Amino acid sequence: MAMVVFIDNAPFTAAYPEIVAVHEHTTGFPLAASAMADKCFLHHYLGVYYNILVCSKQLPWNPPFYCITHGHVVGVLPSWEHTLNVVLGVHNANYDEVDTITIGAGDDANFGYMDGYMDAIDDVPATSKQKQTTADNPLLLYCRDCTVYNHLQCPTHCIKEWMGSFFIAMSLKKLGLRIQLGHATGKSCILPCKSFNDNFVLIDTNGIHKMVVDFCGCETSQTHTKQLLRMGWFPSTTVDPRTAATFQLLHHYQILSFESKASTYEFYHLLVHISDNVGLIEKPGKNLPPDWKEAPKAKQWLYSLFVAIDTNFRLKRQNILSNEVDPSLSEGWLYFIEEKKFKSHLKEHLSKTQEKSSCSNHNAMNMAETKLSQGLAATGVGTVDCA
Repeated sequence: MAMVVFIDNAPFTAAYPEIVAVHEHTTGFPLAASAMADKCFLHHYLGVYYNILVCSKQLPWNPPFYCITHGHVVGVLPSWEHTLNVVLGVHNANYDEVDTITIGAGDDANFGYMDGYMDAIDDVPATSKQKQTTADNPLLLYCRDCTVYNHLQCPTHCIKEWMGSFFIAMSLKKLGLRIQLGHATGKSCILPCKSFNDNFVLIDTNGIHKMVVDFCGCETSQTHTKQLLRMGWFPSTTVDPRTAATFQLLHHYQILSFESKASTYEFYHLLVHISDNVGLIEKPGKNLPPDWKEAPKAKQWLYSLFVAIDTNFRLKRQNILSNEVDPSLSEGWLYFIEEKKFKSHLKEHLSKTQEKSSCSNHNAMNMAETKLSQGLAATGVGTVDCA
């Protein structure tokens, strides 16, 4: 049998109700069902669901009542026991004791912005308020506290902060998110044990995330490794873990390696670029301090350029008839050199004699001008890479 949620779309103070039925498997059912409180009737106004307790001969509730504006659900609830269930574990929960249902409900629109779904829009006309609900506007901005609370179960989400005219990347760690292991989501440990230096790195399919993790330090707590595994995070070490990868990431790479043969190195750098695609090339005036040249000897290595040279002396390339007949498809792109500049460089050094190598493995250099190299445009290839 399919479930049905009945909702009153009229304000609580309206003379007549507007009862509608929301059936299971319809778009609005999950949100409505999650907003319901026990012993209450669900109302929907300005895009926000709130509860009003039901009073009758069978349920003769007596004051005080409790008005919840920030909790698992919002509305006017009949008792402290009911209230406790919907505010426990909620960060910065907001509720008040009231003498009557009318005082508790007040202006129905209050439930909209006071619980974090709207942000200080008292003076905005009702028609504008309706446009700023989460149901009508999925890009609604949230305050710092609400953002942190909403990400207790999804700490690897990538968020951005609105600066007035543009967005900038922001980490949940900087906003104050702390993940408590060994307890239910939102619950705190009376003896939390911080990770090393209060830093932790979690690798997920959407990048590499720096966060703050608290291990459970209770007498009955499990080892740090087990606490991470029960969270679905695979630790990089069994002793004092500081880094972990989600099970989802490991499964993703397993399938990827089977299908594409991508190496772990390549996959890791994919995640690095997903996290920050700006690049790590040091440039004076951009990501180098102004006094980097005056750094002491002990720190000069931080600003040194390390290069690696690799060559293939057996690689041969045949001469082509002409560039017009056989044009290059990647001339000057990425690590491919630009042909005209390369030949111009060679002409400038034609008079210089190639130094002979005493190494038998470098015959490509010693035999570059012999008959064996006739008809070849190149007898070897070398690259210089930033290490």
